[in-house]
Amino acid sequence: MPEVLIFTDGAARGNPGEAGIGIVLCSPDGSVVAEHSEYIGLATNNAAEYWAVIRGLEDARARGFKRVKVIGDSELLIRQLQGTYKVRNPGLKPLHARVEALMRSFAQVELEHLSREKNRQADRLANQAIDRVIRDSVEAAAQVATLGTAPTPPEGRGEAPAGAPGAGAPAPSRPPRRRWFRRYRRPRGARPGRMRRTRRGARPGEGGTTG
Repeated sequence: MPEVLIFTDGAARGNPGEAGIGIVLCSPDGSVVAEHSEYIGLATNNAAEYWAVIRGLEDARARGFKRVKVIGDSELLIRQLQGTYKVRNPGLKPLHARVEALMRSFAQVELEHLSREKNRQADRLANQAIDRVIRDSVEAAAQVATLGTAPTPPEGRGEAPAGAPGAGAPAPSRPPRRRWFRRYRRPRGARPGRMRRTRRGARPGEGGTTG
């Protein structure tokens, strides 16, 4: 008997498009152990389904569960994990391999397909993740349009992670100003050491002399 039920779902607005995942961990009696909602960027719907299973298995393993049951409304995903369907999409093959590796870390893994109507909680979490990002983007665009400035990122955002190229390097200083020098032209017949300074565009004889 499984110790925890992992309800998973992935959603994408477009294929590929903005994508999110939702996971609900429940005990066999139906009480919720944990919920997870995450935006994963641009992805296909099938890739989002796989990422939901990956996060769900990782969460269950981190909590110390040994016997789990993965439940999802993607028939393709469940059948591929059961070995009934082959994984033909090159983009899904590494995700499939990652799920299989995670499954081997448990003493028991069961897989079950159910209808979307019975997986509404995980579906809600997956779409909430996308909605949050879209809402934040709209608010940021409105602030730029109203104030003419981009919103200030939270503390720690926009900085290079530790160990990344450029992390900890001082900000570049302002480049030195170029020095402009007047042009000097020695008039014909002038002795060495005496120069005539002329203005640009001045007619002959209008420039002053310096000595």
